[in-house]
Amino acid sequence: MDKQMQITEDVFAEVTEWRGKKRVDIRKWYKTATGELARTQKGLNFSLEDWQVFCDKFEELKKHVSENLK
Repeated sequence: MDKQMQITEDVFAEVTEWRGKKRVDIRKWYKTATGELARTQKGLNFSLEDWQVFCDKFEELKKHVSENLK
């Protein structure tokens, strides 16, 4: 697992490559019976363009979520 950053105990972000293009993958992981980490199907996978849009909208997203939690 290269270029990986731990976000919570079982959620990691990493830069991956698919079909020759870099992507940002945020995914849950679990420990296998042998103790190794394995990715789940649960997560988000962004193209670099979509990642930039997500980052640009993040403050707006935080505000939206906060307002709707009240």
